[in-house]
Amino acid sequence: MQWLIGGVFHFEYAAWWGTLYAIIVEPLGTKRVPAVLSGGVLGALIYTAAFSPIGATSRTGSERDVERRPGVEHAPHWSAALAFAYTTAFVYRWLRERW
Repeated sequence: MQWLIGGVFHFEYAAWWGTLYAIIVEPLGTKRVPAVLSGGVLGALIYTAAFSPIGATSRTGSERDVERRPGVEHAPHWSAALAFAYTTAFVYRWLRERW
């Protein structure tokens, strides 16, 4: 049951970030906003909202505080946030150019 709830939460969380990305980028135009830049900014926002000292996982205790986290634990957090963000940015641009 926890895996199901976790899966639903992460699906909704991803949909929320994707929607936010589209709301911000659409008025500017996908050709004017480089996917590399917007993906990096989105990844930094996601990392901050989730894993930074002010992030939800740090504040709820789901993850250790940043100060007590070993350095090796930062890589998976950053890579997850950036992988999602860059996938969102490039797929959004690809879909928008073909729509």
